[in-house]
Amino acid sequence: MLSPRRIHELLDFNSAQPEVLSLYLELDRSGTPQAYKWILQEAVEREAALRELRKDLDRIERYLGELQPGLQRGVAIFSSESVGLWEAVPLPYAFKSLLTLDRRPYLSPLMSILEQHQRYGVVLLGPDSERILEVHLGEIEVRAEDAGRSRPLGRRAPPEPAAPHARLRRIASRASWLARTRHWDRLILGAPREIEPLFVGHLPIRLKNNLILDGTLKLDMADRDVLERVTLNEREARKVRESVLVHRLVDAAGGDGPAVLGLERTLDALQRGAVRTLLVRDGLAKIGRVCGECGFLSLADRKCRLCNQPTAQVFNLVAEMIQCALDQDCEVFPVLYDARLDSLGRIGAELSHKPQSSQPPEPPGKNRPVTVPL
Repeated sequence: MLSPRRIHELLDFNSAQPEVLSLYLELDRSGTPQAYKWILQEAVEREAALRELRKDLDRIERYLGELQPGLQRGVAIFSSESVGLWEAVPLPYAFKSLLTLDRRPYLSPLMSILEQHQRYGVVLLGPDSERILEVHLGEIEVRAEDAGRSRPLGRRAPPEPAAPHARLRRIASRASWLARTRHWDRLILGAPREIEPLFVGHLPIRLKNNLILDGTLKLDMADRDVLERVTLNEREARKVRESVLVHRLVDAAGGDGPAVLGLERTLDALQRGAVRTLLVRDGLAKIGRVCGECGFLSLADRKCRLCNQPTAQVFNLVAEMIQCALDQDCEVFPVLYDARLDSLGRIGAELSHKPQSSQPPEPPGKNRPVTVPL
């Protein structure tokens, strides 16, 4: 599981040479990669710089070959054998399959996904035992860290509260410490009714305000069953947020507000630098074209509108648009459940109040990362 500390380490990572591979790979519905050996081999044939990183590519192949089917729909891998970097992160979805080579890990897609998924702490209580778990991005882990005992300031220790409050206060203190150090967004509690209010009474205000009581969670439940239950709760919360975002987008676009609907208008707004939030219905794909010189995207233009150079076909224009939005630091929100966009082009965007003028993307140069679409 990707820890908050590891996220900061990846954000701060910077190598002296372009020797960091970043791979984003879409998985099939069963959560397994398909034809990954052929995909990586083709990437090496297209980009000579990758041939110097055979050890990294071999390690990536081994990891993908051992990846077990699960809830994940994508995976992000960051590897650099020469500087000792390795991190593999299962993802609930992937925006686009690509491989980059740069001085730093390419984190824009990962950070966009992290911002949309909360980190949950789970406390399961019984009469005389407990379990503390953590759920994030479809993974679950037991949290065995101990906050340690605080030493009294004076010679005499404060009196211990009567049982069972001593045990419950200790567990609440540990959960509070984990919530701070692991950056939990919400705490989920599964406990018998007679224990539940006693435990909650020992929690700090911040955790009480972010507490979910779930009576279906039991101390003896298997980790996979706990994960499925927490994932179900997260899915329901996402449905609510989707409904709010789609309603706001449709209402703004219908009222001549700062929003657009449909592929053509969204593409135009995106390439003007006017998009703040991009909403895309899950599974949307469309053939389009891209300029090999400046990277400008279009639906069907044989010549680029900006530099008048010939364009080439891309098999998924929507994936290219998503990548463009991520590179502009826009929020990209996949709409997984709400069907209202289906009759409105399946894509739309909330716009900034001050759209920028149309500018061609920065052309590739010596200091740009090597990017290989997969």
